[in-house]
Amino acid sequence: MQELISKIDLFDFINCFFTDSKKFERITDSAKLSNAFMLNRFLSIYFPKEIQALNTFHDVSVINALHKAMCKGSVPRWIYTKSDKIKKTKFDEYSESLKLEFCQKHNIEYKNIKDFYTMFTTYFETSMKEIKKYQEQKYKQVKNK
Repeated sequence: MQELISKIDLFDFINCFFTDSKKFERITDSAKLSNAFMLNRFLSIYFPKEIQALNTFHDVSVINALHKAMCKGSVPRWIYTKSDKIKKTKFDEYSESLKLEFCQKHNIEYKNIKDFYTMFTTYFETSMKEIKKYQEQKYKQVKNK
């Protein structure tokens, strides 16, 4: 007899859930329950009403029944959804020292600087150019001494 699997990674579990009935039977009930929440989340992408109806049952028998119905030999494409990449703005290009200088000059808290940028983008950028120019001049003066 093969040994039971008491601990399994989420994506190994998902792969096993859709492709390998023999390995799935070896997974312990506690390991199945520990991955049940994420399994429900993945399945609710494609079957929202059905999974919502089954959401009230927190039992291994539901997971086993879903496995028997969905084990077709390959993992469906809809399991792996893409997430959007975070777009960098011009705000992200400014150094922290420039941002801190801006906050001091305009008497605002650092936590509000991103909001300030979104509301007053043009003013923010011109002010940052001035601060950067001032810092460069200051640096040259210190370097020349």
